[in-house]
Amino acid sequence: MDHPSHTDEPGWSDEVSAARDALGGLHAPLAGRPARAGDRAVPNLPARDFAATIAFYGSFGFEVSYRDGGWLILRRGGIVLEFFLAPELDPYSSGYMVSIRVADLDAFYAAVRSAGIAERTTGIPRLVPVALREWGQRAGYLVDLDGTQLHLIEDAG
Repeated sequence: MDHPSHTDEPGWSDEVSAARDALGGLHAPLAGRPARAGDRAVPNLPARDFAATIAFYGSFGFEVSYRDGGWLILRRGGIVLEFFLAPELDPYSSGYMVSIRVADLDAFYAAVRSAGIAERTTGIPRLVPVALREWGQRAGYLVDLDGTQLHLIEDAG
């Protein structure tokens, strides 16, 4: 469904306001609200080769939770990533992204870096160092073997 890009459209500003209210505000979604047991969202990401994806993510602590011929689930503590097989994917034109919010960003980043993922501004895979970002949180970036950009964000809790 296409949404208008401005708030002059009848009902549009009401919908946006209602959505923001339901989420507890624009910059504090779900703040102060208890999570329901079993509720979660899990990204579905492309993988050209499951063995390479397992080796890459396994090098910094992810373990296989499920695998069949076309689907792969990896887990590291409370982080769950699901992958579908996409052998024809061009990683340099991939537009896939996911945010990973972690309590100890420095430890997570260090685990990725110690796995040999290089800090650099171009190339795949790569790491972009943790810094205070324009939105007010510390974050770094990881681009995986298939061109997916993972936003590594400090969860201030």
